[in-house]
Amino acid sequence: MTALPLAGTSRSDGLAGEPTGDRPGADSSPNHDPGVGAPGSLGPHRRPHRRGVLMLVGLPLLIVLGVVVAWLFAVEVVVVPTTSMLPAIHPGDLVLVDKVAYATHGPRLGDVVVFENPEFKAIPAHSGNALISAWRHQFAPVDRVLIKRVIGLPGQVVQVTPDAVLIDGRVLREPWLRSPAQGKTFGPYRIPKGEYFLMGDNRLHSIDSRYFPGHAVPRSLILGKAISVLWPPSQVHRLG
Repeated sequence: MTALPLAGTSRSDGLAGEPTGDRPGADSSPNHDPGVGAPGSLGPHRRPHRRGVLMLVGLPLLIVLGVVVAWLFAVEVVVVPTTSMLPAIHPGDLVLVDKVAYATHGPRLGDVVVFENPEFKAIPAHSGNALISAWRHQFAPVDRVLIKRVIGLPGQVVQVTPDAVLIDGRVLREPWLRSPAQGKTFGPYRIPKGEYFLMGDNRLHSIDSRYFPGHAVPRSLILGKAISVLWPPSQVHRLG
């Protein structure tokens, strides 16, 4: 059995009595790399730690960025310009709209929806002058986007009497109304497939499906579901 040399003894390639630990660059390990593991070194063993720090900081940032982007695509805030949805929504209220609410199903009875104004779509697109046509669409005296409530679904027969709405001959219960007075009467009218009958809650002051060019509003014009009033603080509440 060969005895291992003791620390401080001489090596065959050194000076007698010279401790190996005192020689510059010397080390008892034959495979030692002075750059690896030395204090302050930027050697390979530091890289996993650096990657870990990047993951620790970068991953939350990516998650936050993803949430923000998804939020921007999924929701929108609109300003309500009219009194047609009183008492649920007042003029000037900021309303949060879920733009992906109907990704898997159509609007439901009683939903408050935001949609493109069919009257705006009906404005002639051509006037013989491109600038005039663009001006008409930009500054037409109708609101480009409206907000109303779903009163009738595709295939149903809707009728508006002086004091009630009938769906397939039965009175529609409407707890959201301030007054049962309906104003303009309408129907009976069968709602076409893929279209919805929309009315404001303030029936005496609402330009809605009773007045629109095609009456019912195609699904393609519905932009999303209004889910809550965000502002002012006194008006904050959910819609449904």
